[in-house]
Amino acid sequence: MRVGLQGTGTSTWVADHLAATYAVVSKDHWSNARRREVRQKRVVRELLAAGRSVVVDNTNPSREERAALVELAREAQVPVRAVEGLVRVDLVGT
Repeated sequence: MRVGLQGTGTSTWVADHLAATYAVVSKDHWSNARRREVRQKRVVRELLAAGRSVVVDNTNPSREERAALVELAREAQVPVRAVEGLVRVDLVGT
């Protein structure tokens, strides 16, 4: 799962490094949908059940948000990795 602040290149990083080999799931794909969190969990669960590798491309800022995704991976008995995007404060806004 990707963890990082909005606007820091998270989706670009996923596209450049993971999209070729992972199914990319992002709540941004359903910007007009209600209950995007529920939909995301359903899609991730279905992809994992089908044996696919999945990357969740959202900010995933809180432990609670990440916990739900970690639980899905545990249910599917697959490892979980969080990739954190760090930003240098002195470069913000330049």
